[in-house]
Amino acid sequence: MTVVRLEGCHTEPLGSYLKGLGVLRIVSDQVDAEAAAAWSEDTLLLRSTLSKDELVEFFLKRYSPLPAVSPWRLGSGFYPGDNRTGIDQILKADDPRFNELKNAIKTVLGWPEFKTNEPLLGPTLTTVENEYRGKQSKKAEEALRLVGTARRVLECLDEQDRKKLEQTPISALKPQQLRANHNLRAALTSRLLNGDTGAAVDAELKLFADVASKLRTEANRLLRSDDGWAIRRARNELSDRALAWVDCAVFLGSSGEPLYPPLVGTGGNEGKLDYSNQFHRLVAEVLTPGDPCAQARSRSLLLNALFGELCSDLVEASAAQFDPGRAGGFNQGPEFETKQPPLNPWDYILALEGAVLWTSGLARRSVRSRDTLLTSPFTVSLAPGAVASLAPGEESNIRAEIWAPIWPRFATCREVSALFREGRIMKGWQPVRNGRDFAEALAALGTDRGLAAFRRYLLAKRRGDSYVALPSGCLTVRAEPATRLLWELDGLLQQLDQFVGRFRDSKPALLVSLRRRLEDSIFEALVAPQAETFTAVLKALGRLERWIGLRDPKRDPKLWRPFWGLSSRWLEAANDGSPEFQLAASLAGLGHRSALGPLRRHWSPVNAGRLPDWDQPGPQLCWQGATAVERMVNALRWRLQNARAISEDELARQQSAVVFAPLAAVAAFIGGRTNLNDFEDLLFGLSLLDWQSVPPAKAGVLFESADAAGEELLLPRAYALLKLFFTPRLPRCLGIEKEFLPPPPSLLPLLAAGRINDAVELARRHLFAAGLNPVRIAFPETGGMLLAAALLFPVKNIRRLAKLVLHEEA
Repeated sequence: MTVVRLEGCHTEPLGSYLKGLGVLRIVSDQVDAEAAAAWSEDTLLLRSTLSKDELVEFFLKRYSPLPAVSPWRLGSGFYPGDNRTGIDQILKADDPRFNELKNAIKTVLGWPEFKTNEPLLGPTLTTVENEYRGKQSKKAEEALRLVGTARRVLECLDEQDRKKLEQTPISALKPQQLRANHNLRAALTSRLLNGDTGAAVDAELKLFADVASKLRTEANRLLRSDDGWAIRRARNELSDRALAWVDCAVFLGSSGEPLYPPLVGTGGNEGKLDYSNQFHRLVAEVLTPGDPCAQARSRSLLLNALFGELCSDLVEASAAQFDPGRAGGFNQGPEFETKQPPLNPWDYILALEGAVLWTSGLARRSVRSRDTLLTSPFTVSLAPGAVASLAPGEESNIRAEIWAPIWPRFATCREVSALFREGRIMKGWQPVRNGRDFAEALAALGTDRGLAAFRRYLLAKRRGDSYVALPSGCLTVRAEPATRLLWELDGLLQQLDQFVGRFRDSKPALLVSLRRRLEDSIFEALVAPQAETFTAVLKALGRLERWIGLRDPKRDPKLWRPFWGLSSRWLEAANDGSPEFQLAASLAGLGHRSALGPLRRHWSPVNAGRLPDWDQPGPQLCWQGATAVERMVNALRWRLQNARAISEDELARQQSAVVFAPLAAVAAFIGGRTNLNDFEDLLFGLSLLDWQSVPPAKAGVLFESADAAGEELLLPRAYALLKLFFTPRLPRCLGIEKEFLPPPPSLLPLLAAGRINDAVELARRHLFAAGLNPVRIAFPETGGMLLAAALLFPVKNIRRLAKLVLHEEA
């Protein structure tokens, strides 16, 4: 066995990937059944009995091309006006390697529909009559009227003359030729016109010719629009090798309707390009060279296709959707607009052979759905908002996503075919339907099958009916349990997409942008599952939560219920150690066991119940102000006022928390060393967790390592003193009867006004009254709002703060 490195076959673009599959398939079918291939550094390695030189000689002298024919499509070479250059050259070739392809072409040309370039009168009448019989429409009524008019004339003839006229091409049924038909004129005169001659007969003949012409137009339209008959006949009459292409291009659903896997366009057709017709032309060009120069040119092109060697003499042909760099268009070539850049014929030939391996076994699946993406290997629809670069409305131009598997260990063609045959990824018990689902479910199948990565392609519409396979990243396969955390977003995203879809006139641009950024962050977390990427997902969720919170929940279209229900595992997965995350987590879990409810109620009209639902907008929506600091102070002011009106116990309870902020993070906040935008996005995102289900043991130690001894020394003494009024329970070591000291009503307004020393002096007096002995220190009158906002953060080590500002003896 020899291993040959094919430097011309890479994982990108898609055409190069398919070319590698084509080489493996051809060598396995025609030379060495045990040939195997593997991907190494994005390049294909081929292991077989052929050396490099022997591989080249095989393709040049013995390769038998795929018998690909597409008689169900206009442009395939079998319809009037089609380009038949390739078909004619192949039919003239005497090389036995073309026998199977020639037999397939001859089989199709032998069908009655293709025996003549012009439809015959009798079959045309039958085609139109069968199509419209029993249908109720103006079009059906008119078509059947035309058929009746023609048959009225035919019935005047005896059986022999009638059969002769029915087998006449419609193009020959001109008034002048009809007038020369003496038997027809005599029959019309005696049996239809009651002996009238001359002008009456001429008028009837002209009417008959016009009717026949209209019927020909309608029959041609029906023949080209209804491709089911050609597909069924191809399946019944073509050889097994020819059926491999039929299976690749089209298959029939459970109701007999044609379905088209998106890998090769629409049934092997893309706009004006017919894949099989161009295949015929290019095969004839490289495999039937008539002189030594042409043979040398074919060899040079093959060496370029297989091994990346330099060559010239490329041909003018379409790369189809396989190579976006050769798709043509503005700035896609040496001219201002290059409509069709030159192409290596071998690249196209081998890519089409590889496409057959991709879809091998496809037709053997049970197809019960019209969704061809569910049956095409590793092919899914685009997830809403999955591509941030798309402008609004452009997502409809993405036909599908294709995920090309990359395997690092040698696999035979049989094994690769089995991989594609079973290539419906399952997410849990459900088949994946879009790119996000695919990426989330990838780890299980990838590790089971020994795959290293998947390269993602988007089939995007570029102009007219043409598409191009745009590379869109590569996802490495590894078993990452953390990625299953993203499955929790499925219900939320489904609800969000339904909500976005209910905007009838135009979708809000900001909402669409936020949805895309969320999808992008999810994909990044799947590619690199680490704390930073999971944090980015929470930030994206937070920005969506902010937008929804500003909207009246009663306004149409409605979001049925608030987003909610993420598990506590997000606290571990997204913990990047930043003060922004630590502070946001402490506030997001604040107040869930109080009558006032969580902080989320202050920016979104949700209720304070166990299961969040929409509530009436009211004064509780107090998350307002020019900065995050102002908004925090306003929320704290509202909570103090309303809790005080209920009871002192409620005043203490509303400060109860699930997670506590490390003192170092609070110090960073007071010192202005935190990113408030990130903090607020994380706060909104973390508010979507089910905080009442967070295990206390997990919450209590979440940031314990970040709250090291001595961190309290970083805090201003003013904060340490004031925080004694903003904790639900004072430590018993202070030696006072009260477990909770209610904050003086004027304390917060003094801080907000920048009167820090007045606020501290007020606090000192209340502490003295409670039996404590605070130190007397003067503080700078700056940062009052930051101090006030920082009092909202729940902290755990109150005892360490007390030591900073209380004398040991009262």
